Amino acid sequence: MPANQAALQYLKSRTKSDNSNEQKCIRKSLIKIEEWQEGSQEEKAAAWYYTMFCQAYGYGVKKGGSICTRRGWITASDLENHLGLKGKAPHYLAIRPSKWVGWAAIDIDEGSRYHFASDNGEGIEPIKDALSEIGLQNCMEFQSSNSGGIHLWYPLATLKRVWDLARELDACFLRKGLEIRNGVLELRPNTKQYNSDYLMIRGPLTGEGNRYWEPEHGAFGLHEELQLFHKLWMEKQNDNKFKPLRERNHQTIITSPNRRRPVKSYYNLEYIQKRLLTGFTGRGQTQELKLYSPMVARLIEGIDNFIDLKERTHELLENLPGFNHYCGHKQEIKKRRFISKGELIKCLKMTPGGYENTWKEKSNVRRAKKSSEDALAVIEKASEEGMTFNSENKAIEYLNGQGGPVKSWWRKKSNKQYLQIMKERLVKKQNFSQDNMAA
Repeated sequence: MPANQAALQYLKSRTKSDNSNEQKCIRKSLIKIEEWQEGSQEEKAAAWYYTMFCQAYGYGVKKGGSICTRRGWITASDLENHLGLKGKAPHYLAIRPSKWVGWAAIDIDEGSRYHFASDNGEGIEPIKDALSEIGLQNCMEFQSSNSGGIHLWYPLATLKRVWDLARELDACFLRKGLEIRNGVLELRPNTKQYNSDYLMIRGPLTGEGNRYWEPEHGAFGLHEELQLFHKLWMEKQNDNKFKPLRERNHQTIITSPNRRRPVKSYYNLEYIQKRLLTGFTGRGQTQELKLYSPMVARLIEGIDNFIDLKERTHELLENLPGFNHYCGHKQEIKKRRFISKGELIKCLKMTPGGYENTWKEKSNVRRAKKSSEDALAVIEKASEEGMTFNSENKAIEYLNGQGGPVKSWWRKKSNKQYLQIMKERLVKKQNFSQDNMAA
């Protein structure tokens, strides 16, 4: 039975609890849920939200700026207030898992080595790789609050016993050598002592900047629509068929490096940038990369006019690693005819607005700073070694091989100063005019 249906059945079963207060709360909430299920799409989404996230004893709220724990069970009417469904702004609600749970959540603080914006850490990919070992493949990325932390919510295909899930989460991270520690990497549900409670985590869409990152929908940024959250959760849950490690001990897992998941699973700017840096690794990838190049030009580089966007998107494709060897549309790209007018106009309507002041932007700013530092370092080293080159392209190719930025980086207007320094230090002056003519 799918997790959402099983969660509702589990909720109904608790009307037979020995605890009279629990019975009263559940019956009251079931009446509200039935009312919601006959109402608007937003109310139907609220009914689903309650069954999925609000079944545990004890929850957290904010009072006077401080978080305090409430005993008992949250009612559906309480949830209505926390989600802002009565016209007021959504506000803080912390939840914990019940005996059965339809989700796994990972909490990463902004200073963590696993955060997107980490300068020296590993980033988020080791976490996703570890979870894929137990069948969790597709998550919803949340900005936890305006502080910039990250919550990764994994919708489960079926309901799981909370203790079994907590042990497997712990085991798969320890197996990969990840650091599970408060402020670094926190798991929900967590393993716990016999007489202690499962730790809480902020519920999705409960104010203060708690929003999800789904750039393919709407404004290419952060969203807080409950209906869309419900829809995306239901789509992703079938990708997360939990499989404990102990059931995989006698299986041989064979994967192909060329196998690609559906493109829509990767629609976030962090992945898109990394994918373009990888470039062509085989045949049949041109359409995928064609989709990503205008996103980078528009949303990352901020190009806002048709002519420049057309030139830049084709230039990005032409400069990708493996272009000459694997691309099957080289001539159309070189003649700037591969990306249609309609596609470019559609891309121009995208707005970088939802990207500003997010952890994604912070990450890209830090990466840009590092690229500038790397460029100056390799220029200095080559100059000290007495290296000179007959053209800009040869100099850039050499510097890239020494750890400097890729060719497209040097051609950006924002990096013009670094290109000029490189030319003055490393390129023979008699070739400046030829280079400029070629450009």
